[in-house]
Amino acid sequence: MRLPRELSLALVTLVLSAGLLCGGVCAQTQVDAALIEPSISVAVIVHPSVTSDTLTRNELLDYYTGELQEWPDGTRVVIKDLKAKGPVRAAFYEFLGQRPSRLKSIWLRNLLAGEGERPESLGDEQKMLEVVAATPGSIGFISAEWVDPRVRTIILIDEGR
Repeated sequence: MRLPRELSLALVTLVLSAGLLCGGVCAQTQVDAALIEPSISVAVIVHPSVTSDTLTRNELLDYYTGELQEWPDGTRVVIKDLKAKGPVRAAFYEFLGQRPSRLKSIWLRNLLAGEGERPESLGDEQKMLEVVAATPGSIGFISAEWVDPRVRTIILIDEGR
């Protein structure tokens, strides 16, 4: 069972505090590792037809802002976004150094200027995996544990890097 980060931290603090308050008797108190949420690994995935093997953070940002709209081989980039808020989405946007609202305003500006489209916002990671696997030129992001052979990982983001 995965607990929210705030609850995990509160439990760790409580356990550690109890150990300090009860002196030597509780010195052997151990924190259950299952209560501490592990760092999140986010995989930036692409359709297998994408010829690029890696991207820098700046290149990824350029694709997501519409500054770059084609892969090096000339294939149109089709960006995908996660609609639902959560740790995977938060880690992805933190890696980009952008707030979701900032990118949404960039996408809207590009749309109104006729210079791009808003990315499709997908409801969950399973849908993201399915859509990226089925859409040539597409790029998206999911928890690294969801990656399967239908897509390629182009960047691996580890929260707490």
